[in-house]
Amino acid sequence: KSTMDLRISDHKPVSALFQAKCKTVVVERKRNVYADVIRMLDRWENDSLPKVELEGASVSFGPVRYLVESQASVWISNTSQVIAHWRFTPKFEETALCKRWLHIEPTYGMLIPGERAEIVIRALVDNETA
Repeated sequence: KSTMDLRISDHKPVSALFQAKCKTVVVERKRNVYADVIRMLDRWENDSLPKVELEGASVSFGPVRYLVESQASVWISNTSQVIAHWRFTPKFEETALCKRWLHIEPTYGMLIPGERAEIVIRALVDNETA
């Protein structure tokens, strides 16, 4: 049957449904084919998962002084073959993302494969946060 609604090629796409009967089933071969298909699907599923790496997973501001902003950066990289979305979230049963004297920017993002982004973390102790 012709399926012109598919546009993945410059050739006219077609589809068909076949029904076949087997006189003999080689059980060992059937098991091997089934195992190969499961392995292939697992590999495809794993390759379809986003993977990110964090460079500079720990941050040190050094001495933080009153009314003097300190800044540090970490980098997040998409090492997978698919788009990766990332987001900072508050701790369990908390509403704020972090303490008021700490600021993170950006707090969420999207990375295409091979892309990396800088996350800037700032610390500022002032009258409101001291």
